[in-house]
Amino acid sequence: MRGGVGMQRTWTRRTNLLCVASVVVPYGIELTRLLVSSGPVYPTGDLALVDLAVRSATRFQQVLGPYDRFGWHHPGPAYFYLLALP
Repeated sequence: MRGGVGMQRTWTRRTNLLCVASVVVPYGIELTRLLVSSGPVYPTGDLALVDLAVRSATRFQQVLGPYDRFGWHHPGPAYFYLLALP
């Protein structure tokens, strides 16, 4: 019998490893970049606006969603509350 339980376990392990790596690798790269940088890192431009909204979300004061370039907010602040978790 080909492709039995052993093959399924291998596929599951590879899938789990890929999922973990897709989360851990970007965080590792960003952490390394922050540690190597000389001095504080300040967000600029649109990232500064996102940073301010995330800071409001940590105090549970964010009630609007992301700002759009056409002058309106997307519904719901869930994006900022999810960014505030890490």
